[in-house]
Formats: sequence, C-alpha cells, structure tokens
Amino acid sequence: MGRGNSYSLRIVFSLLSSIGLNLASSAEEAPERVIEFTEVTQYLRQSHLGREILGELARHQKGERKIRFARGSISRTDSLLTRAYHQSTGEEVREREVTLILKQQGSLHEIALDLAHELVHALREPMWDPYDPGLTLSQYVDRTILGPGGEAEALLFECQLAQELSASFGDALPKRCSFTVDLYSKQAFSLLGREFYKIGGWMPWITKVWPHSSRDNVAKKFLDQSPTLYSATGGAPYPVSIAREYLELTKSACKNVRRRLSSSRSPASHATKELDFLDRRCSDLGQNKADFE
Repeated sequence: MGRGNSYSLRIVFSLLSSIGLNLASSAEEAPERVIEFTEVTQYLRQSHLGREILGELARHQKGERKIRFARGSISRTDSLLTRAYHQSTGEEVREREVTLILKQQGSLHEIALDLAHELVHALREPMWDPYDPGLTLSQYVDRTILGPGGEAEALLFECQLAQELSASFGDALPKRCSFTVDLYSKQAFSLLGREFYKIGGWMPWITKVWPHSSRDNVAKKFLDQSPTLYSATGGAPYPVSIAREYLELTKSACKNVRRRLSSSRSPASHATKELDFLDRRCSDLGQNKADFE
C-alpha cells in the first residue's frame, strides 16, 4: 500500500546532572579512553537492578520496535515520531523510532548509571501525544517529569542502582543522588519529584511564559528555591528546559499540520481534528515564541 506524505517530529530526553557535572576536560588532562558498550553491560550485570533493566531491554528487543544505540558526547534518548497517511484508506500510521545515545567517555560506573537512566526513558511508552490539540504546557512539564519513564522515575532508578553498585564496589554516589531521601520508601518518588520543580531565580521567567489563564498557579507549582537538578543539554532547571522543548515541539507540529492541510493528499476526514489542533495549539505561537526567548 502506498503512503502519502510523512511528517516527523523529534523529541529528546536528556540525562539530568547536578551543577558542575559534565564539564569539559582541561587542555592539560589526558583524554579518557572510550568505555565499550559490552564493558558497561557486564558491569551492570553484577547488580540486581542492573540485571533487571538489561532483562527488560532483552525482552523489548525481541519485538518489532527495537531501540537503536549510538555513542556521543553526552547521554540522551532521542524519539523520532513519524506520521503518514495511507493514500487508499486515509488511515493514519504512526511510527516511533527510539535511539539511545550513550556518552563515550567517563568512568565505567558513571556510564553504567547513564545507560540505566536512559533505558528507563527508552523502554516506556510515550507520555503524551505531540499532536494532541489539548496538550498544555503544564501537562507537558508534569508528564515529562512525573509520568511513566519520566525524569523522576529515571533518576530514582539510577540512584537506587548507584547505591547497589556502591555497596559492592565502593564507588561514591553521584552528586545528583545526594538527597536526604530513603530511596526505597513509599514517599521517595514524590519527594524526589519535587526536586525537579525547584527553579529559584527562574521564577519570573517561568511566570512570563506560562499561559495567562493559569499564571496564578505558578507559585504553587514551582518552588522558589535554589535548583538542584539541571538539564545536561538545556543548561537550566528542568522545567525551563521543558518549556523551551514544548515551544519547539509545538512549532514543528504546527508546521507539519499546516503542510499536511495544504497538501492535496491530506485526507479530508482528518481536517476537523487538524484545524482544531491549529486553533488550540498554534494560534498564539508567535506571541509565545517572543516570551520564551
């Protein structure tokens, strides 16, 4: 069966780091050797949680939607969503391609924790539909942090694994895991999740970009305390990086929907939904873009 035009949207999860982590090496330091992927998995297999996440990966890789792996300067998970329409039926077909990029250099312990963290992202189903007309900035922030496979779950698993490995091999816990929280308590997820909402001096910025209709809720949602967690790629507290991602995601989705509506191959049966998306997500994009800069 032939397909019509396809439109892709790229979504990126980045491993969080505490302030001062992931700094470039000085010119005087010798370059670190590349840690091979097999070394990392062998190291993880020496812990209960490591074997657990690798077992989940092995089961997942037997399915049709396999995770791809690559190496890079930082660890992150890329998700590429492609939508297309079958020309004969008008049926929408979606394909999601996930690539886990693992950084090449660092200690074996550090890279193993990176892999475990990113696998939590990569192995979970999407937390939201980027083409959902009703997807709000507030929902995007909360689902990215607190949803299944989100940053809170990934960090909690990483820190539990770090404790396990440290007990066996004596490696120090990473700074991002230095919370006064019992990681196995019932309250661990919610307490750790709140760490992501500390934005300190970014409160005026987040208030400015927040939708006018719900700005009164900003002070309740975010904590005016010094941030403890930063996005490795965004260089800002995670809610700030998420807000920027939301704008870029919406901008790309709006562009794709407009292209599809202008195409003679776009099924008429989907026009109402697409127009609703443009009205609810794209109508004030220009104004919001200025606010986000």
